[in-house]
Amino acid sequence: MLTLKDLEMNNYEEYLLDPFNPTTIKQAPLYPDCPLKVLIHGFTGNRSYTPNMEIRPAYMQYPPPVNMISVDYGSLVLEECSYLLATENVPFVSKCVAQFLDLFFETRTDVPFDHLHVIGMSLGAQVSGQIKRHLKIGKIPRITGLDAAMPLFFSHVQSDTKYLNKGDAVVIDCIHTNAGEKGKLLPYANIDFYANGGHHQPHCHKNSSCDHAASAVFYAESINSPVGFWGRNKEAHGTYWFVTNKEPPYAEGFAGGG
Repeated sequence: MLTLKDLEMNNYEEYLLDPFNPTTIKQAPLYPDCPLKVLIHGFTGNRSYTPNMEIRPAYMQYPPPVNMISVDYGSLVLEECSYLLATENVPFVSKCVAQFLDLFFETRTDVPFDHLHVIGMSLGAQVSGQIKRHLKIGKIPRITGLDAAMPLFFSHVQSDTKYLNKGDAVVIDCIHTNAGEKGKLLPYANIDFYANGGHHQPHCHKNSSCDHAASAVFYAESINSPVGFWGRNKEAHGTYWFVTNKEPPYAEGFAGGG
C-alpha cells in the first residue's frame, strides 16, 4: 500500500501496489527522486497498525515529499494464531518483500534504489533483516529496527541470517525500548539507541506492550522534533543511551541527552 500526500491540498491518499499487476507500480503517482520509506509491522499488526499509525502522519508533516509503502502481511500474523507460527512465516514474508522491491525498482527508475529506507517494528524488524537473502538489486541502504522482536530470535541458537544484525544493510540503526522482554536485549546494529535504559518507558508504567510500541512513538516524534533526542555513548562505539520526558513531547533536546 503506497501512501501519498497532495502537497497543494494537504490531503492524503492510499494507492494499492499489486505485485501481480505491474501496471499498478508503473502508474503509481510517486514523487520522483524522493526518499522511499517501507514500513513493516509486527505480530498481530497490519498496514494501519504500529508503526504505520505513528510514522506515516509524521512523515506527512515533513517538508520534503516522501514516498511511503506499508507492507501488510496481517493475515500471516493474526492474533488468533500463535506467535510461533508467525515467526515461521518471517522467511516467506521477507522473500515476498524482496521480490516486490526488485520488481518495484526495475519498473520505477525515477525512484533511485539508494533512496530506500526500510523501517521494521518488532517482528517486522526481523522481516527486514531477512530481505537481503533474496534481494537481487543490491544491499539495502538503510534499515531501522524498532525494538526488534526477541522471543525465538536468539543469536546463540540461530544463524545470523535469521535475525536482524549488522550486514543486513549498508547502515542499520535501532531503538531499544523493551529490551530483554519483547525486544532484543543486546546491541545488534551499527548504531543502537537505548531509551531510558532500554527496558521500561516512564509513560508506560511497566506495561510491556506500551514499552515495546514506544520505539515507534519516539522515532515518529524525532522526524519533526525541533529539539531532538540526544544520546550519550557510555559503553562502546555505536551504542547510545538517551532519556525522555514522561509525557509528549518526549524529546528533551540536548540538555536531556548530554
